[in-house]
Amino acid sequence: MTEQEIGLGEAIAALRQDLKKRLAPLNRAVRALDALAANGALDKLEVLDEHSAAVRDADLTPFGLGESQAAVAEQLVLLHDRLKTRARVAVLSDLTRLGAGIEITQLTEHPLTVLISPMVAELDVSAGRAHILYAREMVDDVDLDARLILESREKAMAHIRQLAADSVDFFDTALRAYRTVLVARGLGLGDRIDIVDMLAPLALLRADVSVWRKTNLQKVAPYPRYLLAFQLQKLQRDGLLVKDGLRIELGTATGGSTRNKQDVIFVPTSPTEGQYYLSVRFLAQ
Repeated sequence: MTEQEIGLGEAIAALRQDLKKRLAPLNRAVRALDALAANGALDKLEVLDEHSAAVRDADLTPFGLGESQAAVAEQLVLLHDRLKTRARVAVLSDLTRLGAGIEITQLTEHPLTVLISPMVAELDVSAGRAHILYAREMVDDVDLDARLILESREKAMAHIRQLAADSVDFFDTALRAYRTVLVARGLGLGDRIDIVDMLAPLALLRADVSVWRKTNLQKVAPYPRYLLAFQLQKLQRDGLLVKDGLRIELGTATGGSTRNKQDVIFVPTSPTEGQYYLSVRFLAQ
């Protein structure tokens, strides 16, 4: 092959690649229009969310389609807003109607969160999903349907209560977990540790000892953050922060220390209020 032929081959490959890049937005727009034209597609928020941007962002002006593209894109936005408002109103109305006897209050608009005491539902109307939270940690995820949300609330409450230990037992288990971290860090009784560092030893202590021998430790079921929050709240509520001459002390997270939510645990004091904690220690009384 001559140098001229090699050069031509490279030019063809480059042109082909450039053309594919130019056509990609157009191809996405065609696929999006196909999806939007499907029967019933315009009744579904998730379809509009997935495909509207592809229609809007493609450059159709060179084909004389700029005006019709802009008109369609604008109508898609208006339709999306109408459907979102309709879905929002419907789910909130249904929650109030079906949840008679439960404290149900809208907490925030962005994101849309609703207290379904003692849980909180974070409603993603566009995605058609509801995240069920306790202590600002997700316990479950369901379709955006009031009946499913309320069922999930019941299941989540039962799940947490089933996992939870009584406060006397949890105090002892938390102390063992704390001591495990002290040994790992070369620290002594009374030293503060990061509260989230207790999650790993709590997971091991919750598992049967036989699991330690037979199972890769990576497969040990993690100790849920929401369960630690529940247990700490229960300790406070039961007035069991002191036992056998030792007192558990939680260190409050303030200011910048709350930015990374993975480093702190939120312990509710009521269905709508609580405190972030960063550290923990046990002190001799």
